[in-house]
Amino acid sequence: MNYIQRAWASVARKKGKSLILFAVIFILGNVIAGAIAIQQATGNVEKNIKKSLNATATLTVDYDKLEKVSEDFDYNDLKSQDIKVVNQIGELPQVEYMDYTMNAYEQTKKIKTITSDNMGGMSGLNYSGGNQPEISDIKKGIIQLKDGRVFSESDINEGKQVGLISTELAKANHLKIGDKMVIDQIQDFSWIDDSAESESEGMVEEPVLTKDNSVTVNLSIEIIGFFDLVDKSKEASKSDNEEDKFASEMQKIELQNTVYMPNKTIVKNTRQIAEAVKKANPSFYDNMYGDLSLDEIEKEYSFGQPFYMLKSPEDAESFREDAQALLTKYEKVLLSTDQYNEVAGPLNQMSKLANIVLWVAIGASIIIVTLVVLLFLRDRKHELGVYLSMGEKRRKVIGQIIIEVMLIGFVALSASVVSGNFVAKSVSNSMIAANVKKENETAQDDYKSEFEYQYLGGKSVSQEDVLDAYEVKLTPKFIGLFYAAGLGVIILSVLVPLLYIVRLNPKKILM
Repeated sequence: MNYIQRAWASVARKKGKSLILFAVIFILGNVIAGAIAIQQATGNVEKNIKKSLNATATLTVDYDKLEKVSEDFDYNDLKSQDIKVVNQIGELPQVEYMDYTMNAYEQTKKIKTITSDNMGGMSGLNYSGGNQPEISDIKKGIIQLKDGRVFSESDINEGKQVGLISTELAKANHLKIGDKMVIDQIQDFSWIDDSAESESEGMVEEPVLTKDNSVTVNLSIEIIGFFDLVDKSKEASKSDNEEDKFASEMQKIELQNTVYMPNKTIVKNTRQIAEAVKKANPSFYDNMYGDLSLDEIEKEYSFGQPFYMLKSPEDAESFREDAQALLTKYEKVLLSTDQYNEVAGPLNQMSKLANIVLWVAIGASIIIVTLVVLLFLRDRKHELGVYLSMGEKRRKVIGQIIIEVMLIGFVALSASVVSGNFVAKSVSNSMIAANVKKENETAQDDYKSEFEYQYLGGKSVSQEDVLDAYEVKLTPKFIGLFYAAGLGVIILSVLVPLLYIVRLNPKKILM
């Protein structure tokens, strides 16, 4: 009988000890399988949701740091973004596309804006600028070109008075491609006049704008394209409360009332408005701009919001690290994927706990299985001594023990694959419910960067979306990881017992 046959016979004959070792490995295998299943499920949720959020980024103020130093903070240290640094970050190797968007809002009367039954309308138009021919909101998937064209290089570089508007705005004002859209931009001086406040009710009455309390600056834009809003109803967040509905409706109306134009066009328009205000009402100019000259106004009011589209979601953290090194201490990089971390608290806590359980279970398994195997070998000391005295090579005796343990271990691990997965489902559901309840109880009104996240495009993610995406299931990856971990633990567990066999002296045993 060779050592392989002896191993099989030993397992079959010593049923009691085989069952004890099976039970130990089966129980520990369930703990390891459960921890791996939870980690894999949380990892899949994070990977899939972050992928759906796109890999985009912007720069913003670090409000958390400002809040910590608010009492001693010198606000003179809070400077405008350095456009050179913004462009330098745009040249990092992780960046696929970069734009810098200037925004403005101008009141108008002659242009018919889009309204909504739920929230009324807007009395003006939004201006959204850009430095790239391909508009950043198209790259984000917020709007799509319906007709006409986007900007040319010369439009961007020369600051031509061209623009794209929504099909709804074009229809409301009977505009077609190639038409001139003349926007009567009204500069209202009345808001510095206290006489508009009603003494009886303390309410601010709507001022009547006249030539004395306002000035109109016409901006003529050639319409080069129409855009439609991308329908995101299918991928909308499941957090469908009234507040979210109102915010969604407001964003839709604002986009439909947006005119996309080159940044330089917006800068030129800002200067023209300031010039007209200075001429029409010098005191208002002083109140609005102080002692800034027109050149200084053009420079000071030429700030915007950078937008970076990364090559891959995997580049996000390395991009953050490289970009943060170029920023001041009160600025930070905001990634679209950060949204996941803000709502995935219960899953993150469970993943951390599962990671701890996994390593503790692996350590405990190695110790317990080592002691059990060592104990069983001591009872078989005479049997092993006989093998060695009969001329059997030590490596074959060692091989027999390894086969015995691996045979029992493989069966026990196979049995714990399914049961461990079931345990993981039950335990994780309970843990998620407990963590959600705890998080809701301790929730505070911390500053959330909803506006910046909207600017980054992609879909919004709620805690319900994250929890709904969580699913523990048997996958080839899970099974492979579990067998690798389980068999690795068993191999490590037999190392010490093998030393015991190496040190056996058959003469002393059989004396």
